[in-house]
Amino acid sequence: MQSEGNAIRNIVIVGGGTAGWMSAAVLSRWFPREYCEIHLVESSAIPTVGVGEATIPSILKINQMLGIDEPELIRRTKGTYKLGIEFDGWAKSGERYFHPFGSYGRIVGPIAFPHYWRRFRSAVGGRRAGNLEEYSLNAVAAAARKFDHKSPSPSGQRGFTSYALHFDATLYAAYLAEIAERRGVTRHDSKVVGHRMEDGSVASIALENGSKLHGDLFIDCTGFRALLIGGAMDVGFIDWSRFLPCDRAVVVQSEPLPDLPPFTRAKAGTAGWQWRIPLQDRTSNGYVYCSSYIDEEAAQTELMANLSTKATASPRLIRFRTGRRNTAWKRNVVAIGLSAGFIEPLESTSIHLLQTGLERLLNLMPTKDFRQADIDFYNRSVASEFERVRDFIVLHYHTNARTEKFWQDRRTEKIPETLRERIDLYRGYGRTFKSDDDLFGPVSWTAVMEGQGLHGETHDPFTDCIPGDSLANGLDAIRSDIQRAVANMPSHKAYIEAMLKHAHPGSCES
Repeated sequence: MQSEGNAIRNIVIVGGGTAGWMSAAVLSRWFPREYCEIHLVESSAIPTVGVGEATIPSILKINQMLGIDEPELIRRTKGTYKLGIEFDGWAKSGERYFHPFGSYGRIVGPIAFPHYWRRFRSAVGGRRAGNLEEYSLNAVAAAARKFDHKSPSPSGQRGFTSYALHFDATLYAAYLAEIAERRGVTRHDSKVVGHRMEDGSVASIALENGSKLHGDLFIDCTGFRALLIGGAMDVGFIDWSRFLPCDRAVVVQSEPLPDLPPFTRAKAGTAGWQWRIPLQDRTSNGYVYCSSYIDEEAAQTELMANLSTKATASPRLIRFRTGRRNTAWKRNVVAIGLSAGFIEPLESTSIHLLQTGLERLLNLMPTKDFRQADIDFYNRSVASEFERVRDFIVLHYHTNARTEKFWQDRRTEKIPETLRERIDLYRGYGRTFKSDDDLFGPVSWTAVMEGQGLHGETHDPFTDCIPGDSLANGLDAIRSDIQRAVANMPSHKAYIEAMLKHAHPGSCES
């Protein structure tokens, strides 16, 4: 048994925002103030990036763990629901496809549903078989601007098995701060101006207000600055700009969308892409681009010309680089969030990656001796997940058919061998797989590959075991059930309005 004197008794989180306050909320959930002091340092003079307003379904897991009431969260953060992402103009200009959360169809046999659809399509043609999106409840509901947690259908379909949220990231961080401070986390509003090392570890940090904070464990949530992991610990950065060259985002807020679509839109542009995230009181817009192909003024002009609603603020510029730290954990410093790495916001992965960083830290929570085996395992896991997410994002760029120079170069640029393997596997029988460190599963890979125009050459031979008539009847029934379920749903906007009427204070457990 580990001695009491060797336990971590003082945790210092440097940096606020979503990363800092989620770290504080999660750690204070499991470490009572009587057992471990948790301090968070942030300066109100340093703004947070605040780009991560769109999430993926894993956000629900951490909200539930923190005892957050979802309707109250929606009210407090001006939130909306997200059923997936619409890609506009990525394969070719003018073409769209939808990457849904959840599943396609139903379980028909031991292999994934898209294989049965692929056989059906090869037998009867694309017009009769329909688009794969017609077999996704999320995709059909998103197209109709519908949402409901429970929507009965003849097949027993009970609403969405998977969804996520859009929210104001600043308000979400403030909400997490309330939870953390109520559980005993101490906030220090000051800048970090120095640090003291002891035997290769950070012993304390010096604050601008003259005070010092000593800690056993330091969590670096300072974003792209990576103040501790990159500064104090001198951990290098692995640059992925070769694979993901976008290095700027010009962002602007605009008026809310009247129909409040339950999805994020990613629209391809001249030298990058533009996001549109619907919130209750506004729309978040941003043009992610590569500065080697377009200058800031032209990027801003392109952004403003493609807004769906009137701008309510002036555009601002964010600079970034894609990649990750060589190690996210060194000695007694763990980087969480953007300080550990950044893979552009295309598939809304930033908040998820900070979540999984925290989950791994909890599973490998150290004592003061900081066993290297635990640190090495953590770093291998983080690196693997980052690399697999990177591959999925690169897929979107590599398989485009656009004519602009930026997009032509993305097609010809060498891609990671791990991604090449997935593409080659899919070209044959449309096969996908999910490894332990994969965030995105077969539904996601299938949605993007099919949407980008990458199709399997033939169907999986296993599907031939099902008689053609039975297969046709089964797939027709699935489409009909989904259409009936969606027809019975309220609009997303009406659902949010009804929820707000019943949202109540007292949102989370203490």
